[in-house]
Amino acid sequence: MKTFKILSIGIAAGIAVAALLCTTGQAAAQESKPSKIGTVVLVHGAWADGSSWTKVIPRLEEKGLNVVAVQLPLTSLANDVATVERAIAIAPPPVLLVGHSYAGVVITQAGNDPKVIGLVYVAAYAPDAGESAVTLNSMYPPAPIAADNLITSDSLGNLKLLPKGILTDFAEDLPLREKTTLIATQGPTAQDVLGTPVTAQHGGPSHPGSSLQGEIASFSHSWKSSCQNA
Repeated sequence: MKTFKILSIGIAAGIAVAALLCTTGQAAAQESKPSKIGTVVLVHGAWADGSSWTKVIPRLEEKGLNVVAVQLPLTSLANDVATVERAIAIAPPPVLLVGHSYAGVVITQAGNDPKVIGLVYVAAYAPDAGESAVTLNSMYPPAPIAADNLITSDSLGNLKLLPKGILTDFAEDLPLREKTTLIATQGPTAQDVLGTPVTAQHGGPSHPGSSLQGEIASFSHSWKSSCQNA
């Protein structure tokens, strides 16, 4: 069984998109240098898309990292995993998978690929085999977005957030203009996406090599620092 260097970055309750933890303040200019991590694949959560990472991508590229942000269809866990697997297949290795929120489920399932060197969970679900997002949610009191009935469903089983849900819970920390943009661009998320359990089984943290391990740790530290200092 393959083992991984598994990192967890932050538990930012109520934030809509982990990328938007960082404000628009400019980071200090840094000279780019080659990275031992071949590609960082960023995976967004439910009711979002790849643009969620807009403010994170340039910060990672300033570190000399090759970055790809995927676009999940959010139609089924299998389809979402297949999307990430396609990105892994064409990405220069080794690959670091980064998932926010529901995407933690996706990267857990997709992370057994031999090109993947690690999984980074950004305020994300980290299920064991047999668990889903719904399974993990059931272990805790309901989040306000669920407790206040701020999610609606259609006849096809797709879920969307009500405008109030985006304004007061999903993206409450964002400027109003960005909130209204999310309301307008929000795509549906299939209900089955959140209820499908993963089958992947990962081992505990491993040591992928001292130089690469150090770079993964540096990736985590620089990400958190840039968000805090922006």
